[in-house]
Amino acid sequence: MSNINKFKIQELQYNFPYHYLVDFENFKSFKNLNWGIEYYAYINKVKELILDIDYKNHLDIGCGDGKLISIISKLNKEKQHFGYDLSEPAILLAKALNFNRKNATFVNGDFAEAEFEFDLITLIEVLEHIPDAEIENFVENIYKKLKPGGKLIVSLPSINVFPVKAKHYRHYSLEMIKNSFSKFKFEKAYFLVKKGFIFKANAIFSTLFPYSIMNKLQLKFAKKTLFTANQNNCRHIICEFTKEN
Repeated sequence: MSNINKFKIQELQYNFPYHYLVDFENFKSFKNLNWGIEYYAYINKVKELILDIDYKNHLDIGCGDGKLISIISKLNKEKQHFGYDLSEPAILLAKALNFNRKNATFVNGDFAEAEFEFDLITLIEVLEHIPDAEIENFVENIYKKLKPGGKLIVSLPSINVFPVKAKHYRHYSLEMIKNSFSKFKFEKAYFLVKKGFIFKANAIFSTLFPYSIMNKLQLKFAKKTLFTANQNNCRHIICEFTKEN
């Protein structure tokens, strides 16, 4: 499948702000979304990591419809957040859904063209969309845009999720992630969302119960059985890196 076709698969999904169907303040899936709990698990972990970091400005590369910045900019009102994405429909959604956030800026363009460096960069479920031939330059540009001592948070789908989705080029092991970001100092990895029967069983909640009951039971069940995983059974890997001074 060509690079253009893979990009189009993702871009066509931005005809609706589907990420905003998951409420992060009081967990709710507003539609019958089997993926909602999985998305909640890794984005919520990224949110927790960001809130522990002392930063002034934050760049979210491949921000899509801006859901992560929407969450973080509301919690860290004194900090500046910038989202870049090559998809114009995605950025139009991000701007429309966050029009009143003065500390959130969304740009339809290449993050490498940003005019300054950042204390914090997030790359959430993005690298799997980058063609093989472009990865080295892509990561080099991230390195250039991160300030010395700055933090990089990366989230990627695990190789345990097979086959590779049509809109992705590859899925990742921990070693693959470390190799891709070898210029950075690796700090820590987190393994989230167990694959297999428990993951499939969680989806049953969305068909057995009314939404008001399902949301509470689904989240409780998932936190106890689904969120914590290991390298061999996880669906997502989150890594923290630092750019050394």
